[in-house]
Amino acid sequence: MSRSETSTLTILAEWNVPPDEIDHIDHMGTAFYAYRAEQGALRLIERLFGLTGLVADRHIHYRREQRLGAPLRLSAGVTGASGSQIAVYAEIANAESGQPAAEFNLQVELRSRLEHAAFPQIIPPARSRPRSLPYEKLAPHLRPANFERVGIASHTRQEIRAEACDADGCLRATKPKFIPEDHVPTTGVMAGVWRYAPGYFWPAVEQRDLRFRVPRRGDVLETYEAVLGVEGKAVHSANWIFEAASGELVEARHMITVFFDSRTRRSESLPPDLLGYLNGVARPELLG
Repeated sequence: MSRSETSTLTILAEWNVPPDEIDHIDHMGTAFYAYRAEQGALRLIERLFGLTGLVADRHIHYRREQRLGAPLRLSAGVTGASGSQIAVYAEIANAESGQPAAEFNLQVELRSRLEHAAFPQIIPPARSRPRSLPYEKLAPHLRPANFERVGIASHTRQEIRAEACDADGCLRATKPKFIPEDHVPTTGVMAGVWRYAPGYFWPAVEQRDLRFRVPRRGDVLETYEAVLGVEGKAVHSANWIFEAASGELVEARHMITVFFDSRTRRSESLPPDLLGYLNGVARPELLG
């Protein structure tokens, strides 16, 4: 297998940012970047190997915001493969400037093992590696009792219903929808932070999600949220989603978000009162 630089990435899609992918900050929402890159990576694996799987580890750097109508290009390449796992690097770039909008490193867990096959591998750029979210900061060992010990209760509860599932009873992957009235959470420790000041928002600059299985029909999912760290302009917060009956961890979602002025389109240092609040509710001990 040969390894080459990212100039040999396979172009998977080209489009202009549509109105239904613009969020409350007036740019393409992070959920749409993640969905497009993930679906593209799965299509690439199916095209190369005829296999399907679950994206079990998804790391993202968000580089430059993209506004309505911006021309984008999704490209990807395989960075490694072993047994039942395939690693993929993907990037979404502005098709006119060539500047990256977002970079992704994805670990896909296949539904069957990969037999010996010759295929080109690429080397992902060093800048795409995790910066603030290495694996040891993701705390996949946590269970509901850990949150109860530090005074954190579940803030959402959702039952997976049959109409949301496929013929096998697994939750279907569907394109996200931006619904303004539902976009900003109203529960959880960050609920008040997201609405701290008019004209200021919290775009993500880095994200990492671990998925341990696809939710199934009848699962009842409970979510626990925590602030794990605060520094300068940025906040590290995360959600852990458990199946209520078994206590099994289904997914962990980590975000590094920055305090952002929508008028200047720049991040700013956290105001002293907000910084004090966040430091007061932070539970870094969960990572221990």
